[in-house]
Amino acid sequence: MINIANIAKRVLDEILSRNIAQITKLTEEENSIAGQMLDVLNDIFTSNSYDIDNDITLELVDNIDNTDIDFTSEDDSSNFTSEYTTFTLDYMRKVVDFARPGIAFTTVQHAFPRVTYPMQLARFREYVQNDGNRRQKLSRLEQFVLEKFKRARDTNLPVHDPDIRRWSLTQAAIEGIDNFVASNKWLSKFKRRNHIRSRKVTRFTSKHEVFHKEEIHQAGEEFVTEVKRILPKYKLESIFNTDQSGFNYEFASNRTLSFRNERSTFVTVQSLNATTHSYTVMPLINAAGRLVITIQSNNQEKQLFARIIIAATGPLSSASYPNDILGIDKFQGEMCHTAEWNKTIDFKNKHVAVIGTGASAIQVVPEIQQMNVSKLFVFQRTPPWIIPRIDRCVSDFEKCLLTYFPIIQKLIRRSLYWSRESLIFSFSYRWPIRYINQELVLSNLNREIKDKELRKKLTPTWDLGCKRVLISSDWYSTLQKSNVKLITNHIQEIKSHSIVTQNGDEHPVDIIIWSTGFQTQKFSVPIYGINGCSLAEQWSETMKAYRGIVVPNFPNLFIPLGPNSRLGHSSVIIMLEAQLKYMIEILFYLDINNLRTFSIKQHIHDRYNQWIQSKLNKSVWHLGGCHSWYQNAKGTVTTIWPEFTWIYHLLMKNFDYQNYILEK
Repeated sequence: MINIANIAKRVLDEILSRNIAQITKLTEEENSIAGQMLDVLNDIFTSNSYDIDNDITLELVDNIDNTDIDFTSEDDSSNFTSEYTTFTLDYMRKVVDFARPGIAFTTVQHAFPRVTYPMQLARFREYVQNDGNRRQKLSRLEQFVLEKFKRARDTNLPVHDPDIRRWSLTQAAIEGIDNFVASNKWLSKFKRRNHIRSRKVTRFTSKHEVFHKEEIHQAGEEFVTEVKRILPKYKLESIFNTDQSGFNYEFASNRTLSFRNERSTFVTVQSLNATTHSYTVMPLINAAGRLVITIQSNNQEKQLFARIIIAATGPLSSASYPNDILGIDKFQGEMCHTAEWNKTIDFKNKHVAVIGTGASAIQVVPEIQQMNVSKLFVFQRTPPWIIPRIDRCVSDFEKCLLTYFPIIQKLIRRSLYWSRESLIFSFSYRWPIRYINQELVLSNLNREIKDKELRKKLTPTWDLGCKRVLISSDWYSTLQKSNVKLITNHIQEIKSHSIVTQNGDEHPVDIIIWSTGFQTQKFSVPIYGINGCSLAEQWSETMKAYRGIVVPNFPNLFIPLGPNSRLGHSSVIIMLEAQLKYMIEILFYLDINNLRTFSIKQHIHDRYNQWIQSKLNKSVWHLGGCHSWYQNAKGTVTTIWPEFTWIYHLLMKNFDYQNYILEK
């Protein structure tokens, strides 16, 4: 038997001998800590044996509970209370492994604050022994079926509802899930959650027919001759394009930004030799080094061959729906996503719910509020940082001034550019100036919102810039309208004509508008490279690209605005300009040197991305205290360029051919 009096005396003698501190009046916090230490000593006293585990320290214990926890989505078939659904199987295993015989429950609580009472340990042991609870098994089943579906579609195999049911029932038997029948309701929710639809033509674009080389050269010579004849008639002042903010020579003093809902036709372009086809594209590299593109045209699959592919699908193109809300399929009213807007919806005298308060929401909520809705519910998880919009009408005098003194417009444009660039000091380098910026934005909130309770709900708890900073001058005023209600309680369930929040409130709803963003961590087009490797598979852990535009194992493929080439502080057009110039440099080099393929070297690609992440790990996008669409599930920032845009332009100025594998 261990004598705990000896242990206590030894510890006290050691403290006094080192003169660490003098004995003073016992505080409440010190009394609480002493109680915890007595519990540990009491456990030692009542135990037959006590093993010291040298592998676990308080530092390690604290880190255990701070690890990222993946919350599984809820399922209709789950019969567990919400108390246990937020614990992953890995988390339960860590708790069970830690809570060995002889370890006091208070010690377990210190290591895992989310474990609040001893009964949880018994339930955790049961779940670990059974390899998870029912919900976790259903989650693994769904992931297994989804992977089967992806592999089948990647090889162009047809998949029907009976196939999905057969796969799920087979996996349910392996997982030991009782009473699972793969019902129509489960199948419908599975397809909705994973955005699976019956295959059909969803969009039409135009495709030019392929011409012979001689025809292209002849047409090119005719074009150059015609341009040389016409070009002297025009000056730089005559050049127009749709966005004057991003191009050096576009200074038209008689044009300003358009008003909302303004629609005008500036130019009509006729497409020649064009046929229509669906935009479903699946490129792969064949043995001859050419890109094989499979498209669907007139309900028939065709193959095209090309030397270069530019995957300009855009990073914000696939709508994202939440997978942690129950009952979405039960709702009997109208629903639409802001990225898939339904123009036929009538909002008049309706109860409308907008779920999400991101960039899309701050645009649609003020407009919906003015459509004579009976009630507008705005469901918010986290409040965004919002700065006021500074658009205004340009007077005739100002237009005249800019016409006769174009240098003024150039100076204004330069000042706007460098003011945006200066945000890097706050966002990326984390200079103290960030506190001044936050106070300036908060002053606008305090000025706009007088109600203290509403102001508290709208005050962000994370650093400015961690998520996308939004621009609006009518968001705060709209939320204070009599027919608008801001709801910050999380949604628990959606019923046929209402939304229920976790505090038990039920809100009647006729229309739901999903303002829940885009799938930024998945590429929208299936692409295959060398040895049948898919881009989705290569990016399964995290999205990476060299200079945000090329990927190893995928020769002759450009991905504009790829990983870590988007911005959180300025106009992304600047990045696109640099990428397009870089692409042109590569194409010229290939043509001049009669080269067939190019591919970035793996070690160059890896070294570049290590440098990118070393910068991002010190930035607000990683340390700002939030989880945003800039990050993947593990918290790695995969979208943002962490430096000044002029540095990116310098990097992309010339083709660094020595870093590529070039073949003839």
